[in-house]
Amino acid sequence: MDSEEKTVDRSLYQQCTTGKCGDAGDEGGHLIASSLGGTGDKINLVPQAATLNRQDWRDMERYLAGELKAGKTVNVKIDVGYPANGAGRPNLFVVEATINGKIVPFRFTQ
Repeated sequence: MDSEEKTVDRSLYQQCTTGKCGDAGDEGGHLIASSLGGTGDKINLVPQAATLNRQDWRDMERYLAGELKAGKTVNVKIDVGYPANGAGRPNLFVVEATINGKIVPFRFTQ
């Protein structure tokens, strides 16, 4: 993620298709939001619970967007964990945002 705010076109088809790979009610959630420069391609989409995608994950995205708008340097590392049974739906997201050199951690389970 750059220090500049960017919006990339979404792929509603990919989001819908990815959401169906998870549990009932899942959505195709962006790892990096389109508003932060993330692509709408499958490589950036994972099945996410609608509640996670539309609440806590969105709150994190808005926080990062605010830091970018404030002119701060933002770098993000996202580790996606999957259950041992080989399911296609992640069960853990560990996000490490580095904002002007300070690490800000986020952790999400579903």
